[in-house]
This record gives sequence, structure tokens and C-alpha cells, in this order.
Amino acid sequence: ATSSSDLIMHLFGSGVDGTPAPGEFGAEQAILVRNQAAKAQVEAVISSGLVLTVYEAKGLEFQDVLLYNFFTDSPAPASKWRAVYEALGDEDAP
Repeated sequence: ATSSSDLIMHLFGSGVDGTPAPGEFGAEQAILVRNQAAKAQVEAVISSGLVLTVYEAKGLEFQDVLLYNFFTDSPAPASKWRAVYEALGDEDAP
């Protein structure tokens, strides 16, 4: 996928004939977002799937979790995520 929207459409979007694709996500999977604005963005793109803010998901358990723009939407500057980038060995980090 070339963008996060493309990935979401690939996982949850419409089938070839325009009908909703069954998708692989179900009750054991969720998309987590940082805020209501991001939640609205995802819900506008997908036809199925559980989309929750971090606050809404508190105390719930899922087998698979997709984080949508989790670091991009973070109020913390990129320099604060440096430890994460270094641990992942990501030389392309900002």
C-alpha cells in the first residue's frame, strides 16, 4: 500500500464489484486511533471493522491491533520517539 488510506481500503474496503469486502478483521481485531478526528477519518474510508480511540479500548483485549497514524498524530515531537526508532533500527526516522 502506498498510504495508510490505501492500507485501510485494502483491509476493509469494497470488493471488485463495489460490494463490501468481507475483510479479515472481526471481533478479535481492532484499529486504534489517538483521537475522535482520526476515528472519523478511518470510519469514512472503511465499510467494516472496529475503530476505537485508545481511551475507548482501555481494558479490552484483541488478537490483532492496527495503529492508524498513531505516531504521526502524537503531540510529542519526533525527537521524543528517537528511542523507538533506534530500537527498531530505522535509519529513515525523522
